[in-house]
Amino acid sequence: MGIVMLMHLLNKDPVKQSESVFTTYVNSTNAKSINSSGECMNSTNREYNLLNLCWKPNGSEGNWNISFNFSETYPGYYGLTSVYLLYWLDKLGPHNASTDKSLFSCAIGTSFVCLSEQTYELKDKLSNSTNIRLTFSEFQVEAFRNNDISNNTFTGPTSSCAADYVPTKVIPIVVGVLLVVMIAAALIAFIISSRRRQIGYEEI
Repeated sequence: MGIVMLMHLLNKDPVKQSESVFTTYVNSTNAKSINSSGECMNSTNREYNLLNLCWKPNGSEGNWNISFNFSETYPGYYGLTSVYLLYWLDKLGPHNASTDKSLFSCAIGTSFVCLSEQTYELKDKLSNSTNIRLTFSEFQVEAFRNNDISNNTFTGPTSSCAADYVPTKVIPIVVGVLLVVMIAAALIAFIISSRRRQIGYEEI
């Protein structure tokens, strides 16, 4: 399994409104500051890949841990089916938030890529209220890798998120050019017609 992402956590505090609590870029360059581990499991004939990231932000009372659960959504496809976050904001102990919403699905053997910002709401299990907004960007991940797992690069085909499909600018440009050409043609036709009328008047 491989993963690259820019991760930002936003704490939704009703008193402090919203407070930015953590931003990090997860890739091979900061492997020393973020510890990663993973598991491959099989439950009721469904395959699971679990990725855990553990780190300690400056000033935190304890380690933070975020877990990504990848599972086969249906034969030949996998998705990120749940995210669990354990975090510290005070000395009262760790808090937790999670989502069981499927965040994406793509074919096994491909990596999922989303360069655009995507924000997901994580809920507190006790209060069932949203207390963390997790924002990903520059995100690329591949679970159930069939190639060499010692290779940390993504070499196979990719599947992009919907947010990365920017509406093409070709059509508006073509329409604009056609309008300009039509207006220019109309002006030229008008000028030619006016000159012909003037010539006709002079002959009379």
